[in-house]
This record gives sequence, C-alpha cells and structure tokens, in this order.
Amino acid sequence: MANSFDDLTTEKFRKRMRPHALRIYAFLYPNSKTEDLREDGVKVHVLDKEYGIDTKTTLPSGMSFTIQEKYRDNDFLCDPRKQISPPVPDFTQEYMNAAGTPTESQGEWFHLAAQMYFYGWANGNLSDFAAWVLFDITRYKMLVEAAGGLERVGTLKQNCRHGKASFYAIPITSLRPAWIYWSDGTRVFTNPPDARFHPGPVPSPPIEHVHKWRKIKTFDGYIAFSCSGPKSLDCYGQEDLPCGKVATENEHLIPNP
Repeated sequence: MANSFDDLTTEKFRKRMRPHALRIYAFLYPNSKTEDLREDGVKVHVLDKEYGIDTKTTLPSGMSFTIQEKYRDNDFLCDPRKQISPPVPDFTQEYMNAAGTPTESQGEWFHLAAQMYFYGWANGNLSDFAAWVLFDITRYKMLVEAAGGLERVGTLKQNCRHGKASFYAIPITSLRPAWIYWSDGTRVFTNPPDARFHPGPVPSPPIEHVHKWRKIKTFDGYIAFSCSGPKSLDCYGQEDLPCGKVATENEHLIPNP
C-alpha cells in the first residue's frame, strides 16, 4: 500500500482547492506574487514548520505579508450537526498535537505567527469556495486574550479522523472584529466597508453545468443566492430562482453567468 503524503485525503483536498485560494489572493491584491512555503503539503520551510505560515504574498511595492491557510469541506459550512452554534460554521484552532499521548506537543496555536488567516469552505463539487474569511491574526489573538483564553470563545474537541490533535471549535462570527475580507460566495466584503477595492464580484472559474439559483441563508446572517447545479452548494435552500435575479433589500446581487 502506498504511503506517500499525496495519498492522504486531506492533502488531495488541499491541492484541489489551492488554485481557488490563489485566485482570491490575486483578486484582493492585484499583481502580487504568492509563494507556497510547503512542499507537497509537508512543513519543510522554517516559517511553516516553526511559525504556522503557509503562504507569503509579495506586493508590487516589494512589501510582503504572511498567511496561514485552512480549507474545509462543504459539510462544515452547511451541516448543523457539524457546528457548535448552528447555522454559524466553526473556525477550528488546532491546540495540541497527539493530545493525550506520550508524544503530545504544542500545536498551531502556540506557534501562530502569520499576519493573516485564510479560512474557506469548499462548495459541493470543489470548483470554488462557497464562503471564506481572511482575518487579522493579531486582532484574533487580542480577542481571545480579552475573552480570557480559547476556552472562553470555543469548545475543546478531539480530531478522531486525522491523528489525535485537539482543537477549539469557535463560531466564526465571534471573530468578526478581526475579519479583513470575507465572501458568501457572491461578493467580497471589507471591514470596514470600502467599495473602492471591490466594485464587483470575485471572478469565478468556468462552470460547466447550467445555472439554477437558490436563495440561501449565509453564515454571516445575510441572504444571498447560490448556484444549485449538480453537486454544488445546496444548504438552507428555498425556492428556485432565475439566473441574474435583481437583489432586493438585504440580499446580495450575483452576476449573470
């Protein structure tokens, strides 16, 4: 049986979603250059191994910043059974590696030195992110510190699927003061709002199936529209809606395909 890192389901998933994250970075920071500090998913770069930094993005001016990343399955966005405060999805903060074993060691929380955190949920067919948040890690740490620690903002859980790492599940909206950019799959929002940077929707990759829109309730409490084509996002679906329907009050307008 092959035991290479590529055979791990999580690594295959990361590689499948990685181009979509790069597309988002390119949209947020035009003409920037993004470097992946991992080699086939393995922590080989000192910044990733010791400081929880997955990506380095350099802007045209020469200034750079660092990003930690985590991609999640669509179920964690849509399935209330996988959320501690449904319908709000969780942000999961790794705490201890090999928790409860003789080789237990400090996890990501103790080494997190990146400047920003990209956290995204894939859509049903992995053709894009259904929702994502890019937040300021310094603000995040200050929120946790002000609350009295991770145990005050989240629920401690054990990862039973991959290793024995422990983590805190935190409702993502409780970290909203730290958000910089976020998207419900239709448009990008900024904190504070700044329309100058985002006059339109995030460019999407080509979609082969016929668009059929459904109205959904997004994780940040807004109403939006999402394509409910084959194996696409289909959570909190209500009535079918025609493509390019004009948004009404408190609804986001999606582009015509």
